[in-house]
Formats: sequence, C-alpha cells, structure tokens
Amino acid sequence: MVDWTEPLASMQYWLASIQSLPGALSDLPRVVDELQASRRSCCCCCPAFYGPCYYGQESAEQYLRTANAQIETYQIDIERLRETNDRNDALLAQTKVTIAKHNEDLELLRFQIKDRDAHLPGQDKADH
Repeated sequence: MVDWTEPLASMQYWLASIQSLPGALSDLPRVVDELQASRRSCCCCCPAFYGPCYYGQESAEQYLRTANAQIETYQIDIERLRETNDRNDALLAQTKVTIAKHNEDLELLRFQIKDRDAHLPGQDKADH
C-alpha cells in the first residue's frame, strides 16, 4: 500500500499558501513597514555596538602613534648619547696617551735627578 499522507500534507500546505496569497499581498505594506522599522533600529543599534569598537580602535591607533613618537625620541636620544660616548672615548684615549707621556717624562726626570745627585760633590759628607 502507498502512503499518500506525506505528499498530501505537502500539497495541502502549498494550497493553503496559494489561498493565503491575496491576504499576504494585502499585508505586504505592513510587512514592508515592519522590515523598514527593523532595519532602522538595526542601523541605530550598529553605531551603539560599533561605536565603542571604533573609538577603541581610534584610541589604540592614537596610543600607537604616541608610542611610535616616543620610540623615535628615544632613538634620537640614543644616537646622540652614542655620539657623545664616542667623543668621550676619543678624548679619554687622548688623555691616557698624554698621561702616559707625562709619566715617561717624570720617570726620565727622576733618573736625571738621581744621576745628578749622585755626582754632586759634598753629598757624601751630608749623608754621614
């Protein structure tokens, strides 16, 4: 036996929708108004929903710009300090060379004084 209940139910639904078509056509302006109102409310809700996200993004972008500017400032300061350190290193090296030269001169003078004192007459009597 063939079960005709399912195709028959489908056919009845189809017939009911066809019969309600004139009623649906008369309700069409009301449905369109409801859809437009729903769209308007969605459009009003979108800024409320996306506004904080948008402003949060703007705030994050502003923070990023500020942070990048601060980083650039630090990089400029670091470069300036490196140049200063290089100049100070060169000056320190030059000073070390000068001090080494003075130390050599002092040592030479000490030897000359010691040699001179060793050859002075009467120095032996003063030591006794």
